[in-house]
Amino acid sequence: MPADPIASAATPGSTALPSRRVAIAAFVAAILCLVYQQVLENLFVPLQGNLSSELGLDDLRLGLASAMFLVGFAVAQIPAGIVIDRLGLAWIVPAVILLAGVSMILMSRSEGLLGVMASRFMLGSLAAFATPVVASVARRAFPVAIFGIMIGIADAGVGLGGFGGVVVGQQLEEAFGWRGALAWSGSLGVMVSVIALASIGPRWFGAPRRAAEAPPRPSPWRQLREAWARREVRLAAAIYAAGCGTMIGFGGMWNLRLAEEWRWGDREAALISAVFFIGMVLGSPAAGWLGSRVGSRRTILWNMAVGLPVMIYWIFVPNDFPLWADALNVAIVGFCIASICLAFEVGGRGLPTERIGGAIAIVNLAGISTGSVLEFMPGVISQWSGSIPLHSMQLATGIFAVSMLLTLLAARRIPVGT
Repeated sequence: MPADPIASAATPGSTALPSRRVAIAAFVAAILCLVYQQVLENLFVPLQGNLSSELGLDDLRLGLASAMFLVGFAVAQIPAGIVIDRLGLAWIVPAVILLAGVSMILMSRSEGLLGVMASRFMLGSLAAFATPVVASVARRAFPVAIFGIMIGIADAGVGLGGFGGVVVGQQLEEAFGWRGALAWSGSLGVMVSVIALASIGPRWFGAPRRAAEAPPRPSPWRQLREAWARREVRLAAAIYAAGCGTMIGFGGMWNLRLAEEWRWGDREAALISAVFFIGMVLGSPAAGWLGSRVGSRRTILWNMAVGLPVMIYWIFVPNDFPLWADALNVAIVGFCIASICLAFEVGGRGLPTERIGGAIAIVNLAGISTGSVLEFMPGVISQWSGSIPLHSMQLATGIFAVSMLLTLLAARRIPVGT
C-alpha cells in the first residue's frame, strides 16, 4: 500500500494540459474574477464614512457589518471547494460572479444594519469560490512545478482588487454617492461573468472525467478528513490563519482608521490604505518567484522578519514624516505580508488535481476565520479601551503585529529546504 494514497492516486487525464492560449485565457479570466470580487469587498473602505452616517452605524456596528463578509466567506469556503472539485469551473464561475454583482445592488438599497449585514454575508459566500477557482485553474492548465509561481501571480489580484476597491470606490462615491457606487460596481458583474463564460470552457475546466475502472469517489466528508490528515495541509492552514488576519483586518479597514488618527485627512488616509494593496500586488508574484528559488520556508521567514518591525513602527512610533514616507512604510508591510500566498503551495504539495479545491478551501477557511475575528476585534478594543482616540487605535491595531509574529513562528515549522 502506498504511503500516501491521496497523492499517489492516478487521475484519468491528469497529465494532459490545454494549449498555451487556452491556459492563459482561463488563468487571466480566473484572476479577473478574483480582482472583481476583491474590488467589491474593499469598496466598503471608502464608502464606510457616508454609509455609516446615513444609516446611523457606530464603530462597533460598522465593524460587525464589515466582518459579515468574512463570516459568509468562512461558512461557504468548504462547500465551495467541494463543489469545484466535483462539478468543475465552467458553469460555476460565471454564475458566482453574476450573483456577487447582485449582492452589491442589494446593498445599495439597504436601509439599515441588517440589510448591509445580509448583503455583505451574501458577497462573502460567493467570494469563497475565488481562491479555489484560481488554484484549480492553475493546476489544470499549467505544470505542477510552477504552481507556486502561478499562485503568487494570481495572489497579486488580491492587492490589485483591494487598491481598485479603495480608489475606484472613492471616485464613484464622489460622482454618484455611496448607493450609486455600489449599484454601478454590481452591474459590472454581467461583463465579468460573460468573460468567464467565454474563457473557462467545459472541455478543460468542466467536471473531472473518471474512467470506468476508477475507484468510487469518496464522500465530501471523507475527502475533507483525508485532506486534513495531511501535515502539509494543517501547516499551511496555520500559516495562512496567522497571516490572513493582518492582510484582511488591517488592510480592510483599520489601516485607514489608524492613518486618520495619525493626523491624515480622508484623502491622505485613503491613499495610505490603498498603497498597502500596491505592496501586496508587488509582493505576491515576488514571493512566488523567490519561493521557487529558495523555498517557501525561507521566503515567508525573510518577509515576516522585515515586515514585523515595520508594522510595529507604523503603529506605535510617532513621527513627522511626509505622506510619502508613511505610504512607503505601509507598502512595505503589504509587500511582506503577501508572502503568505505560499501557504497554498505548501498545502497543495503532492495532491492530485481533483483534490486541490478542497485542500485550498481548508487553508482559506483557516485564514478567513481568523481574519473575520481580527476585523471585528479592533472595533471592540477601540470601543471599550477608555483611552484617547489615538492610543485606543494603537492598542486596537497592535493585534495585527501579534498576528504577524504568529505567522513567522508558524513558518518555522515548514521543513528546512522546502
